[in-house]
Amino acid sequence: MTLSVDGNRTLSDVRFAETREALTDSRANPSGERLNTAVNRSYYAALIAGRAC
Repeated sequence: MTLSVDGNRTLSDVRFAETREALTDSRANPSGERLNTAVNRSYYAALIAGRAC
């Protein structure tokens, strides 16, 4: 699939928004029992951000 420049920007904007959401979730879950969730959300934030570039 080939996207136009505007399409690529829109897709990147969506992915960065998902990244911000995942990081927000990660920061909300750092305490003991939610540590695995925090690590998981941090991992996906990095993955999504990488795909946005």
